[in-house]
Amino acid sequence: MRFPLNSLIALLAVATAAPVAAQSTGGLAGVVRDSATARPIADVQVSVRNRAATTDGAGRWRLEQLPVGPAAVPARRTGYRPVKRATTVVAATTVQLDVTMAEAATTLTPIVVSATRDRRSLAEVPVAVSVADETTIQSGRTAGLHEVLRLTPGVQATSRLRPR
Repeated sequence: MRFPLNSLIALLAVATAAPVAAQSTGGLAGVVRDSATARPIADVQVSVRNRAATTDGAGRWRLEQLPVGPAAVPARRTGYRPVKRATTVVAATTVQLDVTMAEAATTLTPIVVSATRDRRSLAEVPVAVSVADETTIQSGRTAGLHEVLRLTPGVQATSRLRPR
């Protein structure tokens, strides 16, 4: 049985491509800690190029199969000052990159919530929904729904209706 030379060259190219691709990527991993207490910080978003990871409860994060070379690694979380670290992704290696973050006041952009009297299924609404059930409303010392909303932290309730 004879293989044409072109088939043999193509077979060799495919067989060697996987190891070469593996050698051109590496990984980064680390732990994010509070700079004042050294405690791990959960829910920090760590990104490298167009990839991101979120820290777990122990502050750990990991990104694999990153292109080899220099990389800027920003880390951010509400309530902490954003941090950007520089490192180098090394082929076939996971580089350890630990980060510390300092607490800082964060100004959030306002969120506007509006309601209508139309009846809709929660599946039809394209945003997060909170429900104040009958028990919640009845247990409070409120004159109505506008009072429940007014007493909810972070909510500013206004009404366009005039009292009768």
